[in-house]
Amino acid sequence: YMWSRPPPPSPPPPPPFATMLPVVASVLVCWVLPFLLMRLVERRERAALASTSAALRRQLCAAVRDIATRSLPGDRCLILSGGVDTCAILAAAEEVGVSFAAGITVLTGDDSPDKEFAVAAATAHGLAHHV
Repeated sequence: YMWSRPPPPSPPPPPPFATMLPVVASVLVCWVLPFLLMRLVERRERAALASTSAALRRQLCAAVRDIATRSLPGDRCLILSGGVDTCAILAAAEEVGVSFAAGITVLTGDDSPDKEFAVAAATAHGLAHHV
């Protein structure tokens, strides 16, 4: 009889993580790291935006206060469109305790959308309103 040798042992299978390493690395590099960097940038931008917003609000309030020092409450009027700008002025005036005698809205036609916004802004701030 010939003694046959057993076949050489096959190498052990690689650990499961070793086969997944390239996939995990590519996911980290292509998806996770950019996402984390984007979140970091967003946080910094939000902080900068909040700082800028606060500075602009202070400037607007200071400008409204300055107008108040140069005029009497009964003489102050606001051209009121009901848009973002005039509503911001009304909010700043309310914040610093400045009042206006009236709001005046000039319409270019009967179908102007400014009318309902201006009426709503005047009503919300208790402002006498003339269209």
